[in-house]
Amino acid sequence: MKYKRILIKLSGEALLNNKEESVICAEQLAHAVKEIKSVVDLGLELIIVLGGGNILRGSTSKLKLVRYKADNMGMLATVINAVALEDALTQQGISTKLLSAIEINKVCEFYNADIANKYLSEKKVIICAGGINNPYFSTDTCAVIRALELNAELIFKGTQVDGVYNKDPKQFSDATRFNEISYSDVLSKKLKIFDATAICLAESHKLPIVVFNIHKSGNLKNLLQGNENISIIK
Repeated sequence: MKYKRILIKLSGEALLNNKEESVICAEQLAHAVKEIKSVVDLGLELIIVLGGGNILRGSTSKLKLVRYKADNMGMLATVINAVALEDALTQQGISTKLLSAIEINKVCEFYNADIANKYLSEKKVIICAGGINNPYFSTDTCAVIRALELNAELIFKGTQVDGVYNKDPKQFSDATRFNEISYSDVLSKKLKIFDATAICLAESHKLPIVVFNIHKSGNLKNLLQGNENISIIK
C-alpha cells in the first residue's frame, strides 16, 4: 500500500436515509462499517472523524439558538453518531477506540493525541468525536487538526458525490469534475466541498484531501488500491 495511516471524514449525513425518520439509518450504518472494514483489511491505520449534521448542525440550525450553544449541541451530536459507529464496528470484530474532545467519562475516553497514537500503533481504529470542543469550528477543521496531530498521510472525505466539482453535479448536468485541484482554487472558486478554514490549514501543512462518494460500495478500497480515478485537493 502507498499509505500507512489515513483519516476518513464522514458527515453525519453518511448515516442518514431521507426515506426513514430515524436520524441514524441501520442500513447506512452497516454500509459505512463495511467500507471501513475494507480499509482495515488492507492493513492501514485508520482515524475517523464524524460530523453530526444528521442530528443537528449548529451553523444552520433553525432553532434560533445562540450560535455557540447550537455548535455545542452539534458537537454532542457527533458523539451520538460515534457511539453508534463504535458499537457497529466492534460487533464486526474490529478493534476500535472512541475518543472525544468533550469529556464524557462514562461514554468514552477523553481525546489525547499521545493516547490516540498509542492505540493506532496497536492497530485499533480511532474514532474522534466532539469536534475540537470549541464552537465556530467545523468537523472538517477538526479532521485536519486530528490528521496533523496523528500523522495521517491524507484525508478521505466521504460525501454524496464522487469528487470535487465546479458546481453541484446533482443540480447541474454540465458540472465539471476535477481530478486534481489546488487549495487556492477551491477557495477562490468558493467551492463548498470542504470548509474554508480547514482548507487553509491543510494548505499550510501540505495535507492532501481526497473527496469520494461514501455511498458507492467498494469505492474507498478501490481508490486506495489505485483502481479508481481520484479527485484530490493538494
